[in-house]
Amino acid sequence: MPMLVPIISYENPPTANLNEEFRLKAGQQVELPNENFKISFISVIEDSRCPIGLNLSAEGNAEVLLIFYHNGQEMEAALNTNDHPKSVLFKDYQITLNRLDPYPIHQKIIFHGCYTATFVVKRMRAKTYS
Repeated sequence: MPMLVPIISYENPPTANLNEEFRLKAGQQVELPNENFKISFISVIEDSRCPIGLNLSAEGNAEVLLIFYHNGQEMEAALNTNDHPKSVLFKDYQITLNRLDPYPIHQKIIFHGCYTATFVVKRMRAKTYS
């Protein structure tokens, strides 16, 4: 069986602002234009959250794979919904995963392109100008 590779779209990326939540679909990239900062939501690595319709003892976790770009440098990171890390530092920025939709439903498949993650990016140090 051939391996499924997510389709990533970088044409006309949506924009976001610091300190404001934004949503990003799997395979999309968002740009913070005043920061020269981009985030690519590559894929959902795992989704073991307890599906609606089941009563499990553990709530489970979903993990997403991201790539951050800033001033010619990049970093790959995985963030989680329930486990740690839920946020990561890259350069002067803290990127936090606030939620992942849709939430699993018992015996329903969620396809890669149906996932949407909600993030917030905060600058941890004042911006310096040269």
